[in-house]
Amino acid sequence: MKSKISRTIAILLLVCFLVSVTVAVVSANQKDYSRGYRQGLKDGYDMGFKACKEEGGKQVHYHKNRALAPTDYDTGYEDGLDIGYRRGYEAAGCSL
Repeated sequence: MKSKISRTIAILLLVCFLVSVTVAVVSANQKDYSRGYRQGLKDGYDMGFKACKEEGGKQVHYHKNRALAPTDYDTGYEDGLDIGYRRGYEAAGCSL
C-alpha cells in the first residue's frame, strides 16, 4: 500500500514538473513574438509612410525577408510589419 502511494506521488510530481517546464517555454516564446511584433509595427509604419510619400500615392509592395526556420521573433516581426506598413501608408494619405 505504501509503495503504491509513493509511486502515485512520484508520478504527480513528474507531471507537475513537465507542466511547469512547458509553461516556461511558452511564456518565453510569447515574449519574443511580442518584441518582434512591436519592432515590426515601428519599422512597417516608417516604411509605409516613406513609400507613400516617395511614390506619390502609387501602390507599392515591399519585400519581406523570410527565414528558412523563423523564430517567434521573426513571425511577430512579419505580422507587425504587415500591419504597421498598412497604417503608415494610410497615415501618409495613400490608400492600399
